[in-house]
Amino acid sequence: MLFGQNNSMLGVDIGSSSIKLVQLERGEKPSLVTYGIVDIPAPITSHTTEEELKYIVTLLKNLMEKARVSTKN
Repeated sequence: MLFGQNNSMLGVDIGSSSIKLVQLERGEKPSLVTYGIVDIPAPITSHTTEEELKYIVTLLKNLMEKARVSTKN
């Protein structure tokens, strides 16, 4: 981190059946730092319960940990 700026960015895609993430480092050409994907056991719908949503949040946190994400930007 130079002068308080983080050169990495995190992208998260929460789909109906999986969560995908990618961490890129900025530069002349963006470079891949890490990535990950996890399947969601049941599709997300308008009828998804709060308990199921909490489980999806847990899946995302675990995925970020396993992929060793080092930024929150």
